[in-house]
Amino acid sequence: MSFTISVDADSCMGAQRCMFLAPATFDLNEDGIAEVLDAATLTEEQAEKIAAECPNFAIAVEHRGD
Repeated sequence: MSFTISVDADSCMGAQRCMFLAPATFDLNEDGIAEVLDAATLTEEQAEKIAAECPNFAIAVEHRGD
């Protein structure tokens, strides 16, 4: 099973927790909002952990059945 990661820009407060946990995957854009650089650097389990640790729950992991 594969997955995608997305950040809800309206919910993100730029706390940088995701960047601390996965600096190769997340960065802040010019507005101070997290964005996904490369989801392939994470396992699905790691992505779920990072999403759960987001203070505003702005990170979503979508599971795909392929």
